[in-house]
This record gives sequence, C-alpha cells and structure tokens, in this order.
Amino acid sequence: MTGTSPASGIQLRAVLCLARADHAAVAVTRRVLEAALLAIGVSDECRGDLSIAVTEACTNAITHADGCDDYQVTVIVHGDQLMVEVADTGVGLAGDAITAELPALNAEGGRGLHVIRACTDRMELRAVRPHGVAIRMVKTLVWTAAPQRVRAMPACRS
Repeated sequence: MTGTSPASGIQLRAVLCLARADHAAVAVTRRVLEAALLAIGVSDECRGDLSIAVTEACTNAITHADGCDDYQVTVIVHGDQLMVEVADTGVGLAGDAITAELPALNAEGGRGLHVIRACTDRMELRAVRPHGVAIRMVKTLVWTAAPQRVRAMPACRS
C-alpha cells in the first residue's frame, strides 16, 4: 500500500548523538528507528531495508571517522518521505576513496555504500565543515494495510 500515509498528520524528527567507541549504539539506533517506523505503520520490508542502510552508515562512521569521538544520526519523516543522515566530524573522505565498482569477492570491506544505495531511493555523501562526512539516505515509505500500534508506556508518578 503506497497511497496516503496512515500517519499523514505525523512529522517525526529524532536526533541521536552516539559515541564511536560504543558499538552497541548501532543496535540501539536500529531499534529506535524500527520502533518509530512500526508505530506509524511502515511495512516490514521497508523497515528492514532502512535497518540495513542505517547499520551500514553507522558502521562506516565507527570504522572510518578517525579524529572524532562521536557521530550523529538524524531521522526525519515527513509524509511518505524519510530522511536519515549519519554525520561525523572525523578526518573526512578523499574523493578517490569511493569507487563505483564493487570490491573483489574476497575483500573484507568496501560494500557499505553500495548496500546503502541498494536499500534506499537516494544516497548522498557530503562534506561536513570544517571536516567530516555525512551520509544522507532518502526513502519513500511503504505502509502496511493496518498499522500496528506500539503500546504506550504508563505515565510516571511524581
């Protein structure tokens, strides 16, 4: 179902600031995104694609953002469009570091950006000033026939 969003009145914006040294933060980020998208009725397949893309982008920040201690994940949903940006303030990226070709089958890395492109509608790399890299991913959301509801947490008593 790709018609009108069941959550057309909802706009979502979340920003997570994460430590590069905390590899468990990638799983937390994935779960936060999954829960938010499930709550507004995004399909299983679409959530799965986004989970893979976000995992790859966060892993890139952890692996390659030398010179910084943290990175930031920003998620924005507006109507049927989702934008996720993973940004760091590391040493940046040399233009020749990105190739259009897939790496050799026996290579240990080099597939992350290709995977992100395959799982999203659009991916952009941009420089962060004064230094760093941001990976911006955009995807048109696909909705379930009947959105699942996430149970609300009870209110805190003071």
